[in-house]
Amino acid sequence: MIDKIQQFYSVNTTTGELIKNVNMGVSNKYSIQTILSGDGSDSFLLLATDKVAKNDVILEYSISDNTFFQLNNVNGFYNGVSAPQQYAYDPVKNFVALASFLPGPPSSNLTINIWDFNKKEISSVELPTGPMNVNSIYPVGSYDPTTGNYYIIYSSNVNKSGTYFIVYNLWSNTVVKGPSYFAGFLMEVPQIVYTDDQIYFIDMCIPCSFEIYSVDVSSQSVSKIYTVQTGSNNPFLTSVFGVKGSSIVLFAPVGPSLYETTVIDLARSQKYTSPSVTITTQFHYEWISAGI
Repeated sequence: MIDKIQQFYSVNTTTGELIKNVNMGVSNKYSIQTILSGDGSDSFLLLATDKVAKNDVILEYSISDNTFFQLNNVNGFYNGVSAPQQYAYDPVKNFVALASFLPGPPSSNLTINIWDFNKKEISSVELPTGPMNVNSIYPVGSYDPTTGNYYIIYSSNVNKSGTYFIVYNLWSNTVVKGPSYFAGFLMEVPQIVYTDDQIYFIDMCIPCSFEIYSVDVSSQSVSKIYTVQTGSNNPFLTSVFGVKGSSIVLFAPVGPSLYETTVIDLARSQKYTSPSVTITTQFHYEWISAGI
């Protein structure tokens, strides 16, 4: 995982122990936006902004060498408003996408930003959803690279007490499902995961607990399937969340300088939580999606 001062950390998901803590040393050159992909062992692909060239780039980061290699770029850079989430990354179609909104008048509709690395451009698609609830940390999305479907949840400025769900296909540029409305269901720190033809909502509220819900879109209902206890002892750490296949990883404080790592295989209904480990490192606003 990478924090906002560009410190790289790796944690053993079995033991919960901190393996690596190193400064990436590129704060003058790059502003890192998110981890796009990686196996967690040797390298990651990152989306970053080249602050000198003023464009967004895909970087390959070597964990062992703490070095970067630029793979691709677009003309221009993203400076919009978005919530912490995993970006949609399609290595075959060669694009990245992100659910966000346009702040302020004349519109604050749900907006999908697209980095097209074939055309070397950034574009945006504004959906006629009506104004977003700008006081929430929606929208967030989950991408299926086998179909091009982008599963997005958002909060409306009209119906603020519920969650909207919509599916937008990034290959055909069309809405293929929804919007559906989950009345009375609103998360503090929302995430969404699509895997094995099933939708899951995750509320990652560290002062509360992590709540994982199975979702029935047809009936607009949710069922709580897991609770991961947390404790807010680090005001600089938000939520660390990663996805690989049907597994999610959650890293959070559980007490004074105590942290646990939880891995849940959603498809197999298996949950593992590491022992509580003392980590005195001061994390700084980590909300870049973790890699597994």
